[in-house]
Amino acid sequence: MAQMNVNETVWNLTRSAQETSQAIAQSAVEAQERNTRYAESVLTNGIEVLKSHVESTRSLLEAVSGQAQKPQDMFQTVTNSAVSSSGAQHSVCPERRREWHPSSP
Repeated sequence: MAQMNVNETVWNLTRSAQETSQAIAQSAVEAQERNTRYAESVLTNGIEVLKSHVESTRSLLEAVSGQAQKPQDMFQTVTNSAVSSSGAQHSVCPERRREWHPSSP
């Protein structure tokens, strides 16, 4: 009878150790799955943030390049306007066509 109690006790200890090991292994697997999901979400969110920054930078560059073109366009418009008004003045006042020389009045 004593031998049977010892065997049963050993069996219970072995089964308990096995269940504990399985619980620890299951917990480790679940932790690894959570870590994997977390890492994937961090990478996905990081990629989305980078895409957003790329779009924002692209929009900013387009806006800046458009604004850089505006002064050139304005200068061209003013220059064209000055040239055409100068031509209009010459056709209205033919005497203004003569060239100005520092010695002439």
